[in-house]
Amino acid sequence: MNLNDTVAQAAASAVQQLLDQDCIFPKWMPPEVAARYCGTSKFRLAKARERGTGPAYHKMGARVVYRRDDLDQWLESLPRYEPKTRG
Repeated sequence: MNLNDTVAQAAASAVQQLLDQDCIFPKWMPPEVAARYCGTSKFRLAKARERGTGPAYHKMGARVVYRRDDLDQWLESLPRYEPKTRG
């Protein structure tokens, strides 16, 4: 194993540890963080919430928060588009 492989393996291990500890995206997220996690804007996430087409959310007083598991479930439920191949 060369130095590049060793560094890549160490980096992958460190990232996995962070993911396991919920350091990158926490279990509960405000809309700004949830939107970044989903790859969309806070505005689009709010519109989906208003229309009833967005992920499940919870209210903590006046604040809206999203559970990471609910975001994952919602993302998996979205239509999947395959790229067209030229033939």
